[in-house]
Amino acid sequence: MNKLYIYIFLFFALPCFSQDSEVWTKTLQNEHHRINGTVAYLILDQPGWAQSPTNPSLILNEEQQAYLFIEQKKSSLEDYESEWMPMLIGDEKPEMMHSITLQNYHGKLIKTMAQTPRGDQVLWLAYLGNEEKVLDIKGAYEKVKDNVLEPQIMAMIRSIYIDELAVVQLFETVPFTAEVEKHGFTEEASYMANSLILTNPETNQNIQMILAEQESSKEEIIAMEREYLSDQNAEIILHESETIPQSMELMVYRSPLNDEGTSTYSAYIFLDKKYITVTTNMENTPANHQLFQEICASVRIK
Repeated sequence: MNKLYIYIFLFFALPCFSQDSEVWTKTLQNEHHRINGTVAYLILDQPGWAQSPTNPSLILNEEQQAYLFIEQKKSSLEDYESEWMPMLIGDEKPEMMHSITLQNYHGKLIKTMAQTPRGDQVLWLAYLGNEEKVLDIKGAYEKVKDNVLEPQIMAMIRSIYIDELAVVQLFETVPFTAEVEKHGFTEEASYMANSLILTNPETNQNIQMILAEQESSKEEIIAMEREYLSDQNAEIILHESETIPQSMELMVYRSPLNDEGTSTYSAYIFLDKKYITVTTNMENTPANHQLFQEICASVRIK
């Protein structure tokens, strides 16, 4: 299921034709559930639907093999529609496209069909945004289940409530934490389950963090990484092992993809049967080396 939602990016078409328009007026009810990492609430009272225990931004119907994935993007509606929507353009004509308005948010509700490696799928996209943020909802299921699942999907999406006073915490969407605020990292964006890209808004420096299951030994994982870097013609400047207190393998390397004057800092942090990769690009200096080590040393599973 975690890989399924990726396909939704590939198949949306947005031709110009007449649209229905919906204006939603919502009040918060006891049945609403807040979606982690967002200011949005949904009513999840449809048969078989529940938040994933490992990623509450993922709403699953395990029996029907269906999902909704919800995230909040730090983007204006104008930028979202100009930068993200072209990524969603494909050859499939939407079955449905409604313009929607909720409070001071505007967006669209789109349904389309597509052929994917999983067979014929129904794909959904709903987004609501303003000049500061965009709430982005993607969903999918098998086409043969459309008669049952369409009314459930639409009921959940149409139940959305937005609480402008909700405070979104930095590591709210992932099962790990790290001390990054003192180093200036105050903004985040998710791009897949159990991952974050942290940003320092003053320097525009990014740190990528990904949690994965440890299906191979530490030695095998590091060997595969070194083989990958060799295939990419990367020059490993430094490779050291540390205990901080968790086991960590840290590499500093340069590849043809690096900008002039920057190196890639990459760490594998092993925690029980999981590991977290931490990666950033910056100048190879003692100060940056210490900053990276301090951030890696603070990583913890919740």
